[in-house]
Amino acid sequence: LPAETIVSILDTAAPFASIGDREVKKVPLMRGKAVFNLFFESSTRTRTTFEIAAKRLSADVINLNIGASSTSKGESLLDTIDNLVAMNADMFVVRHGQSGAAHLIASHLQATGKPHVHVVNAGDGRHGHPTQGLLDLYTIRHYKRDFRALSVAIVGDVLHSRVARSLIHGLTTLGTPDVRVIGPKTLLPARVEGMGVSVHHDMREGIAGCDVVIYPNAGGRFPFTLHDCRAIQGRLLAPLGGLRPAFAMVAGGIDAAKLERWLPEYAVDTIFLLGGSLLGRPDVAAAASELSALVAGPVRRRRRS
Repeated sequence: LPAETIVSILDTAAPFASIGDREVKKVPLMRGKAVFNLFFESSTRTRTTFEIAAKRLSADVINLNIGASSTSKGESLLDTIDNLVAMNADMFVVRHGQSGAAHLIASHLQATGKPHVHVVNAGDGRHGHPTQGLLDLYTIRHYKRDFRALSVAIVGDVLHSRVARSLIHGLTTLGTPDVRVIGPKTLLPARVEGMGVSVHHDMREGIAGCDVVIYPNAGGRFPFTLHDCRAIQGRLLAPLGGLRPAFAMVAGGIDAAKLERWLPEYAVDTIFLLGGSLLGRPDVAAAASELSALVAGPVRRRRRS
């Protein structure tokens, strides 16, 4: 996405943060639109967030049970899409284990004369997770305002983290002058410097002077056990306890009690747990913003015959 589009989405998200506090948690922006959630991977936070966001925008939401769908009988992904388009789908929210799946669907819709049907990428393989990346950018901007004056460190398993890739693209596109990735060589992509980041293998050196420290969660999409993951988290986060980064963002699901020991209250100004935010669920606001930004395009002008 170009910088102007990202800024527009973030600007649109801000008013939606208060919708959850209203007595009537609805706005009519997507009334009459059909949103299909197609989650080919297990998901709790992302799927639920998109369902809540679409319903608060007054859309009709259909959650496809992939395990019980015709894909389990051999129907291809694009066959499934064609069948749902024939049922007057207006938007697909797609999570898939294969990188490029959302792009494949969007390209197919363009090629078959259905450009009015929109596709939102809710995570594809190890490629990207743009909606989570937008949420993180929204949060950073809320607290730090200007991306052009920040030093941001992304710590941990960048190799397997689709969120990290989306974050890197978003931060560099918005002009963040100093984006760092920190981790052992085995958990960093080859030639990651080409994405506009600096590489560090020492934790204390890497986060020195940073304004924001982000620890994304690879979500079990790599061959480590839960015990291995917790051990890695401990080794990577423990050094933060003796430093004073201005702002720390930690992926949801991490052990909160351990986090408190690693990051004592005096060590950081803010600890932000994704999925349980200080802003009244800005993940819902960000998802609602992305949906509404798409509705503002051709789908909003479409009239059914």
